[in-house]
Amino acid sequence: GMLHAAFARSPISRGQIDSIDVDAARALPGVRAVYTAADLDRRKVEMLSLFMAASPDVVIKPLADGRVAHVGDPIALVVAESRSIAEDAAALIDIRYSAENPVVTMADASQAAPIHPGMTSNVAAAMGSPELSADLAQLFETAPFTLTHHLTHQRIAHSPMETRGV
Repeated sequence: GMLHAAFARSPISRGQIDSIDVDAARALPGVRAVYTAADLDRRKVEMLSLFMAASPDVVIKPLADGRVAHVGDPIALVVAESRSIAEDAAALIDIRYSAENPVVTMADASQAAPIHPGMTSNVAAAMGSPELSADLAQLFETAPFTLTHHLTHQRIAHSPMETRGV
């Protein structure tokens, strides 16, 4: 009696979802259900952040709703009698997009228009203070030498993609 799930995912990095046609996927024998964001909106689904709390600023939904923000953004969920049927049905979902310019690097993101609607910037969180305390400023001023170096950190997060179980 086990059922299997597969997702139709965005092949573009950023853009509007113009239309989603799931009729062919729903008609495939062995498919039990096909869900889009509109289907899940009928139920209260509260997504948690990495810190196991709801995000007060950015609304995160299990499926993309009206727009995609990254390649692989899940748009539709297929539930079927086998993994292969679920994947075949997900491939039958016809999704039309209006692509927007991608934001690829963190430097680009810091200068780009906000990716998430309703936000004022693309900075999710900042650590530390740009202002030096008087004691620390004095130490830098009297130090025999100082070193300035720019570090670039890779864009990774150690978190599985599909553990947003409902």
